[in-house]
Amino acid sequence: MQKLPSCVLALGFAILIGAAVVGWIIVPKVINNKIAEQVRLVNGSETFNRWRDVPVPIFVKFHLFNVTNPKQVLIGEKAILQEVGPFTFRQKRQKVDIKIHKRNDTISYRQTLTYFYQPELSTGSLQDVITVINIPFLGMVHRAAKQSAFSRSMMLEFLADEQVFVQKTIDEMLFKGYYVDFMEDFAKFIGYKLLPNDTFGLYYGKNGSDQGVFEVYSGIKDTSKFGVIASWNGSPEMPWWEPDSCKKISGTDGAIFPPFVTTDRKLNMFSSDLCRSLRLIYEKESEVGGVPSYKFIVDPEVLEDPVFNRDNMCYCTQPGSRFENCPKQGAYQINACRKETPLLVSLPHFLDGSSEYLNKTEGLHPDRSLHETFIELEPTSGLLLKAAKRIQVNMELRPFKFIKQFKKVPSMLFPLVWVDESAMMSEDGRGRLKAKLIAPQTYSNYGAWGGVALGLLIIVIATIIYLIRARKKNYHT
Repeated sequence: MQKLPSCVLALGFAILIGAAVVGWIIVPKVINNKIAEQVRLVNGSETFNRWRDVPVPIFVKFHLFNVTNPKQVLIGEKAILQEVGPFTFRQKRQKVDIKIHKRNDTISYRQTLTYFYQPELSTGSLQDVITVINIPFLGMVHRAAKQSAFSRSMMLEFLADEQVFVQKTIDEMLFKGYYVDFMEDFAKFIGYKLLPNDTFGLYYGKNGSDQGVFEVYSGIKDTSKFGVIASWNGSPEMPWWEPDSCKKISGTDGAIFPPFVTTDRKLNMFSSDLCRSLRLIYEKESEVGGVPSYKFIVDPEVLEDPVFNRDNMCYCTQPGSRFENCPKQGAYQINACRKETPLLVSLPHFLDGSSEYLNKTEGLHPDRSLHETFIELEPTSGLLLKAAKRIQVNMELRPFKFIKQFKKVPSMLFPLVWVDESAMMSEDGRGRLKAKLIAPQTYSNYGAWGGVALGLLIIVIATIIYLIRARKKNYHT
């Protein structure tokens, strides 16, 4: 028996198997266990502190639409829109009123959102004046359309002097707001206020406010539930939608996700502003600042025409006899959660929406690189590397025969504003992630391949030695 080749061969197999087991099984398992220990909301931990006071800079960019031909729109012509902005604000998120519920493995809190204007990152001034559709007026006309003839006539008395288009500053349209005369009189008539302080602004009263009480799983007992919302304002469901499949709140708040992300996972993200959960699906492998990532985008089914995707019919609150009132591809109604104001949400510039919406305006140019909503995650840890939530708010405009101002206007979705809420892990954060996770994974993988290569080389050498000796032995025989 040839002892030397056998020993060398055994050594080669030992190195090959050992390298594979250590590099591809043991080390990854150790890394995953370490991640599972850290990805949980334990009071006082680094993860908890970074979750409570979000250190990642979040920028919110507002793009509004200036109507350049208001007189022509009043007689039914196509609206010509000029996008203005962005007007950029830095958003500060802070969790308050935090309560830990060990029995349920959950944490409840409120999250305050504070906005700080960033003029150096903006185009234009908050004092710039633009022509916009009179949102409170149009909303009241829609409300009047649902009333009896007598109630409608009473409401119209408050609206006689209103104009369809008004000129307002950017600041008035966003956070400052502007006083609406007829709202005060109407509030006295109905006995309650529709607008706080009879003042309207798309974000009026939101600076420094919160979005209600959230309850999320801490991930201590089950890592797969880390950050997943258990309830909002005391309920696991939204009160506006039917059936139950649309009511259910699913997913996280979009800032944190459970670890160990796979390409077949669907990411669910709940947004109280959007009155629903959004589903994102894997698109491709990517990279953010040298850190490998998985990129997820909004599932196209989420905004499909409800006539063709009946799962979306619950977001059509007034379908009509033949679903003629349902929004088409690319939009959904949120009037049910906005005091019956006829608002619809879409992607900016009607990206991936029905051509009908786009063709009824001029000045919109959908661009996936600018208008797409996406999330990029580091797959092992589930940490958010880069994200952009891009949403456009529109209002339903249509003719109303009972009021002269709206008799000849076109039927269309009128874009009001689109918002780009984006975040990206800092360079320091990516550096820490590379040092603590990416580097060990890389070294482990290289080490495993190196060990396998060395083992194979030794096996080949042992085999050659064995064959040479065997040949010599046969020759001498």
